[in-house]
Amino acid sequence: MVGTVFGLGAQSDYEQAIGDKGLCPTKTACYPEGKRLVDGASEKATVSTIGFIAGGVALAGGVVLFLTAPSEKAPAPAADTPETASITVVPVAGQGFGGLWATGSF
Repeated sequence: MVGTVFGLGAQSDYEQAIGDKGLCPTKTACYPEGKRLVDGASEKATVSTIGFIAGGVALAGGVVLFLTAPSEKAPAPAADTPETASITVVPVAGQGFGGLWATGSF
């Protein structure tokens, strides 16, 4: 949702600046107001990308939880049973980069 909202806002700002010759006479040269719109569109596009990445990670995490959840018929593990394998995936984002960080135990 966040990715979509910011993506549409970025597209709108960019098209407004590029479509108005009084703001940006060419696609590579803009007056200050046009440059402000293009820069704002770029920032919104970055937020949109981060939003889509975070949403994808959350969706993947939900799928993993759903697929690895014990069934209702499975017996509870005994107290002396060793820990089972686990994995943790966390989105990582910063200025100029983004990705996933994963840790686990087996």
